[in-house]
Amino acid sequence: MNPIHIVLFTFLILTLSCQPIQEEDQDPFLRLLNPNGGEIFNELDIVSITWTSGGEVDDNVKLLYSKDAGISWQNVVPSHSNDGAYTWTIPNVTETYDSCKVKIIERYGEYEDVSDGYFTIAADSTYFQITSPVSGNVWPELTIQTITWNFAGDVDDVVRIYIDGDNNGEFV
Repeated sequence: MNPIHIVLFTFLILTLSCQPIQEEDQDPFLRLLNPNGGEIFNELDIVSITWTSGGEVDDNVKLLYSKDAGISWQNVVPSHSNDGAYTWTIPNVTETYDSCKVKIIERYGEYEDVSDGYFTIAADSTYFQITSPVSGNVWPELTIQTITWNFAGDVDDVVRIYIDGDNNGEFV
C-alpha cells in the first residue's frame, strides 16, 4: 500500500492599513495662520489670531506682536491655551505702523512661528478744530471768553493754548 502524504500549506496574509499619524508621533510644530502678512487693521479692530500645532507641543502658548519688523516685541497675551485661536483687540496707536508681525511661542520657548509678511496697524485720524473764537472775533480787554474745540483720535489730556494778540503770527 502506498502511503499518502498530505502537505499543508499555510498562507500568511498581511493587511496594510493607512491610519493617520498620531499626534505624539509627529515632529512638534507651531504654524501661525493669521495674521500672516498683507492685512490692514485699524486700532481697536478685533482680530482672530489663528494657528495650528502638532506633535508634543505644550498646552499653553504665548502671543506677541511687533510694530518694528520684529526688533522689539510686546505681549498680546502672556499665556493662552494652545487651542488654535485667540481674539485680539488691536491696541491704540498714535501713528500708523506698516511693519507689524505676530509671533507665537510654545510656553517653554522650544517651538515658535512668526508672521510670514508684514501687516499694518493704522492709527485713527487725530485732529483739533477750534470752534470758538472764529476768525474775525474781537474780544474787549479784560473780559472772560470761552475757547472751545472739537477733537478726535489719540490726544493728550492736557491742551496748551497760545494767543496771537497782535494778529502777526507770533503766538504767546
